[in-house]
Amino acid sequence: VSQSRYSNQPKKEKGYDAIDVSEPPGLEWRMQHYDVVDACAEELQHTTRALDWLHSRGLSDSVILAFRLGYSPGKWINGVFVERGITIPCMSLGMLWGVNVRRPEGKPKYRKLRGSKTALFGIDTVWGNDIAFITEGEFDCMLLWQELWSTTGARIGCITSGASTNPLCPVTWGRYLMGIRKFYDCHDADASVS
Repeated sequence: VSQSRYSNQPKKEKGYDAIDVSEPPGLEWRMQHYDVVDACAEELQHTTRALDWLHSRGLSDSVILAFRLGYSPGKWINGVFVERGITIPCMSLGMLWGVNVRRPEGKPKYRKLRGSKTALFGIDTVWGNDIAFITEGEFDCMLLWQELWSTTGARIGCITSGASTNPLCPVTWGRYLMGIRKFYDCHDADASVS
């Protein structure tokens, strides 16, 4: 983090505010949104169409549960409006950093709930591993983790920031990746990757 020439405040680095993205949302936000995550996970178990859609994408029930995926029909939950779609909580370092909603239609396809912060999705899969795969999005990350686990029996680390355009604070996240000996970049081959 560099200092601004004219004040004692750190200046904003290109693409992210180095202070803001390095901290998870506050405790009150996390407690409120844990309830949202739980309610959406419960709703998913009773919404056959959404569950079938996740299965058609290749996700197993155990991975759906492990990543606490959920579904919202588009309603207020615990004081938070959650758009219609699949909810993807970003649990990093044992804390909830954000909730992304994969909408069935419209652009953008994904929309974060207000107050969510960008974090490394899947960072908790990296512990104890010296190899990590970096994917472009959450679904790619979960599918690759599931495939590696089912074919090798090993829980190999798979991480993503959610999209190639989501910047991360290297000071916050770099230290958790220092033990990784080898990274495999598994981004989609499209124009948005630089």
